[in-house]
Amino acid sequence: KLQDAFVLEPYRRQGVYTKLWDRRMAYINEHYAGKGYTVYAYCKPMSIGQFRKHGFDEIEQLIHVSTEI
Repeated sequence: KLQDAFVLEPYRRQGVYTKLWDRRMAYINEHYAGKGYTVYAYCKPMSIGQFRKHGFDEIEQLIHVSTEI
């Protein structure tokens, strides 16, 4: 499960997220490819393009909710 990759504002648009993506996918492919695993992720609208570019399909949209008690 891929979850919660975040790049601070001053470092965005510099390829940081892409480098993180490439490294973790290389690890996944090296250790899990061809063994029947499914990779899934929760992502934000800002990063959905990266997932689509790499062949991920949208299966549902979720709504994040919270409340203070």
